[in-house]
Amino acid sequence: MLKEKTNRKQQFLILGVMLLFAAVYCSISLVNHYLFRTYAWDLGIYNNAAWSYSHFSAKNSFMLPGVTNLLSDHFELYPFFLSPLRFIFGSYTFLIVQIAAILFGGYGVYRFILYKTKNEIFSLLALIFFFLGWGIYSALEFDYHNNVVAAMFVPWFLLYFDKKNFKWAAFFFILLLIGKENMALWAVFICLGLLVGNIRDKINLKYSAIFGFAALVYFIAMVKWIMPSLGNSQHDYLHFQFSALGKDFGVAIKTILTRPGYTFSLLYKNTNSDKLYDTFKTELHFMVLVSGGFFLLFRPKYLIMLLPIYGQKLFNDAPEKWGLAYQYSIEFIPILSIAAFMGLWWLAKDKKWLIPSALFITLVSGYFSIHSLADRKTDWFGAEYYQFWNPSHYKGNYDAKKVNKALDKIPSRASVSTQTDFCPHLAFRDSIFIYPIQKYPVRYMFLCRVVASYPIDMKTHTHNIDSFSKSPLWQTIYDQDQIIIFKRK
Repeated sequence: MLKEKTNRKQQFLILGVMLLFAAVYCSISLVNHYLFRTYAWDLGIYNNAAWSYSHFSAKNSFMLPGVTNLLSDHFELYPFFLSPLRFIFGSYTFLIVQIAAILFGGYGVYRFILYKTKNEIFSLLALIFFFLGWGIYSALEFDYHNNVVAAMFVPWFLLYFDKKNFKWAAFFFILLLIGKENMALWAVFICLGLLVGNIRDKINLKYSAIFGFAALVYFIAMVKWIMPSLGNSQHDYLHFQFSALGKDFGVAIKTILTRPGYTFSLLYKNTNSDKLYDTFKTELHFMVLVSGGFFLLFRPKYLIMLLPIYGQKLFNDAPEKWGLAYQYSIEFIPILSIAAFMGLWWLAKDKKWLIPSALFITLVSGYFSIHSLADRKTDWFGAEYYQFWNPSHYKGNYDAKKVNKALDKIPSRASVSTQTDFCPHLAFRDSIFIYPIQKYPVRYMFLCRVVASYPIDMKTHTHNIDSFSKSPLWQTIYDQDQIIIFKRK
């Protein structure tokens, strides 16, 4: 590993910054989970996967019809390796891992900038710049996702690649690939960027080609053969959702190559009939610009690295992927952080302006990140999910202590049907279903009387509870503090 010397004062500054942002991140992600603002999709999926993997099974209770294996939906290996941690951290396991990964990724940015510039204060500002990135807060507001963890290995790969320590570079490259199948396509473009940036360095040129070719083979094998064969009834890759480009990858590539003007228009054009989404892509472009995107003009190799991220967001059929929401912006953050500070280092001919300039871009990026949390158009969640400074963030729909007490009434191995916001807390079992599923083998139903959850509206929810209370098939075994539990007779 790295041996760069850092003085003790700098070490304390780094530790202080990391602890500060760790507290902020925990106040978003862990508080949301404690207050039942995490869901079956997606934290419940991963918690149930951890249970299955720790019992040598690939079954997942939350998969959609026709998908029998989690790996055929997304080829993500982190849950397999992380599953033993559930014995320590319980239902919080993946959220804690995600926060730790973000801190690790930020430290990787710091070490990269320090290695390239040998300027500790400049590198510390790069660390803060990274931790202020809007994509981090957007990801933390919504459960856990493997691409968030995978993106945090990119700075470390770039660092060891630049040091020509290709063994460690390969280690982090593999960690990136196994995070999610689309990370491999991103890795191809990361290597293309390295190829362009190292055109005069024969050794780096060689290894960037090797890494890029390996990532391309991995991606093609995953989406064309391995994932379709693992257990979905369609025997096809399930996540090609780019109808504006064509019906499959082949047609999409042809469209990009033969219709560049049309392809470019998709980067800013609303392809959905609803005018609500007119500003989503614009909001993303603005946030990229004020978060270091300006420096991509001076360091185009980093722009090349971001091309597939732009593509998977802005060419997608789903408008929620275009803007700032959810985990779909996380890949921008490490690349923009490195591009901004390396671009500034290159532009600052007079180094006396280096630190003031770095402080300025950090403040600008931080201001707009916080502003995006205070006034966001492209989000389906309320402000209570991510405004960690707002008292409403720490107030949930439920009395968390009482609900957790009621959760203990469900036997640890019993099959249960429950509302989506309770699913991550009950996911460590063989069979768990999202209410209103109530068919066999469901033996318990765990419901809240006064709060309805997707896909049931409140009127239907109240009617169903009344029906279950009178049904000869169900026995009410708990009914207090808003929670009612039914057991099959």
